[in-house]
Amino acid sequence: MEEIWKVTDIDEKYEVSNLGRVCHRLIKGPNGEVRYRMMNTAKTGNYKILRIRNKDDKYIAYPVQVQVLKAFGEYDPNKRIVHKDGNNSNNAIDNLLQVTSKEVAETLKKQNKMHHSKLLIERCDIETREVLETYVYYSDAARFILEHSDYEQNQKNMIRVINNIRYTVTRAKRLPVKYGYYWRSRSRED
Repeated sequence: MEEIWKVTDIDEKYEVSNLGRVCHRLIKGPNGEVRYRMMNTAKTGNYKILRIRNKDDKYIAYPVQVQVLKAFGEYDPNKRIVHKDGNNSNNAIDNLLQVTSKEVAETLKKQNKMHHSKLLIERCDIETREVLETYVYYSDAARFILEHSDYEQNQKNMIRVINNIRYTVTRAKRLPVKYGYYWRSRSRED
């Protein structure tokens, strides 16, 4: 794919390419010679950001994927940006997809990026240790607990149950019992 450059909406001195790279256009010399300097992008979490100092000498962070979509696609601030290949550093326009919040979970499940997808979570009987049910995602195990308990089914309780099960499965030093069941995990390869 040929690299195409467009001016960002941040400032006319900055350009972004369809491959997700950023450069700074400098005007040097008495004859107005224009030079370009590739910008180093920082990372916050897994995402690349462009840090630019404003007139007040404070740095402002601009997500690179947002700048690419604004320059080459149609950016909708009400939607989330997902990287199709799962690599959050790959900000090429062909790799960016805008989805609603409801579609994010489905996209992440397709990429196997939700809640330790390398493990299977097993809900077992406390006394016999017999496997009652196996879950691919912590969220599926949490959904079972919320459906069969007195907890109100909301996002806050869902996150709390997911974290409790994850802690019980991965870090419990003594008996990994929570919500009336014995919990354990095993690798998908087993």
